Amino acid sequence: MWRASPIREIPGEFDFSSSGGEKVEVTALEAAEIQVVNALELVHWEDYGIQVEVCDHCGCSGCGAGNWISLRRLGDSVVWIPFWSEMLKGEWELSEYSPPYFLRKHGVPIFSAHDWSLLKELIGSIPPIHEIPCLTASEMALIIQAEAPGRVLGEFPQPPKLYKDLIVAVTEGELSDWVRSLQECLSESWSSQVPVDCQSIDSTMKQVEFWMELPGAPSWTPLVQSPNGLYLQSGVGHACVHAAT
Repeated sequence: MWRASPIREIPGEFDFSSSGGEKVEVTALEAAEIQVVNALELVHWEDYGIQVEVCDHCGCSGCGAGNWISLRRLGDSVVWIPFWSEMLKGEWELSEYSPPYFLRKHGVPIFSAHDWSLLKELIGSIPPIHEIPCLTASEMALIIQAEAPGRVLGEFPQPPKLYKDLIVAVTEGELSDWVRSLQECLSESWSSQVPVDCQSIDSTMKQVEFWMELPGAPSWTPLVQSPNGLYLQSGVGHACVHAAT
């Protein structure tokens, strides 16, 4: 995950003359200097699946393929995840409802309550945080899969599966034990539809750092150990998700 802040409005214009319309003023949205919406006013924010880049020739959602997301609540924040529930239905849906480029490149954006309230003031149809469905443990497992280095957990639409041969070391402890714990956490999360439980990482917790058999030998910290159990974590290291005890 990455922090979608600061947010910034970018004025623009769509020309609908090719579809029998006129020029229309629109507002794009940047988050952390990445464009995430091309026309805030034309997006159907109230829908379960949301196309954040609408057609710039007619302004219609669904005119072109791709650029779909779903909103989820994570604690007091909002995350944008791929429209996985629709993509799972078949090969056509996998392409038609694929996520936008910025999500595939940078991972899942997370918006603070403050920034979300600013968006709500700007566009009235944007749902308040308390009305947004909670992120589930299964969806969290898919986020971990999508953001893991070297496709070490495989690729959607396949369930997350750990390719152990790509993990060569752990900073502390026995590698085989931590690999087994990671597999158990992922399996439990993938099979669960319960809302995730966010906690702040504090001095009582330890991040479990794996080292990968990949170019540059990158590290990966998908697990956090706390006095109460193990947690999966993704990106924004201050928050973690309860997966197993």
